[in-house]
Amino acid sequence: MKTFTFNTLLLSTGLLAFAGSVQAVPTLVNFQTMADVTYGESAWKPLSLNADFGVDVEIKGEYNNKDAYAYLDKGKAGLGVCRNLNNAGKAKVNTKTGSGNNLCNPSSDDNVNEYGGIGESLNFLFNEDLAVTKIWLNNNHDPDYGMDGDTVVIGGLNYTFSGSAVGSLGWSYEFTGTDGIFSAGDILNIAYYVGTEFTGEEFYISAIEFESVPEPATLALIGLGLVGIGVSRRKNRC
Repeated sequence: MKTFTFNTLLLSTGLLAFAGSVQAVPTLVNFQTMADVTYGESAWKPLSLNADFGVDVEIKGEYNNKDAYAYLDKGKAGLGVCRNLNNAGKAKVNTKTGSGNNLCNPSSDDNVNEYGGIGESLNFLFNEDLAVTKIWLNNNHDPDYGMDGDTVVIGGLNYTFSGSAVGSLGWSYEFTGTDGIFSAGDILNIAYYVGTEFTGEEFYISAIEFESVPEPATLALIGLGLVGIGVSRRKNRC
């Protein structure tokens, strides 16, 4: 009887441990690498991450509550916003150009700073359940090249960065608890903000990290483990 109970407990514990370990490897989407190497400088409406990264997320740019372009800007920048494109750019929307040519018109409008930058933002539309663990941002094309003291609105909440960049991706923001869990149909909005108004100071998203939300199969394994523990307790009472 004791041997059976011990083995059952061991099996149940193993199932629980296994279930806890069934997690997808985090997916890092590096927008700097996309702009400088794999995609080239390019405009997107929207930028889909599904085919190349396996996360069903679409990204759209927005300017003052109007549609804009999600823009991959080369030179260690990453993902920003562009309002207008030149003729060549208009013919290459949603194309991996790899050309390195600036498609914005004017060329300095790779983050809407030519127009005052009021209301520039990026919207991440989730077409599947996903968790966002971390976002990195930078200010590499702005004169001060830093985000110390700058505030970004992330999911409706103001977050002020401090200190120096850590690593090549810049300043990071980490989601806590359930704040980073998004269901299909949810939108994560990220916008630049200083004081009481949006400003034209450039900001770029360097990278974003996704994780899968636990699948029902994982929860089922946990349930099996709990059932096993319950059975072992009943057997022990016999």
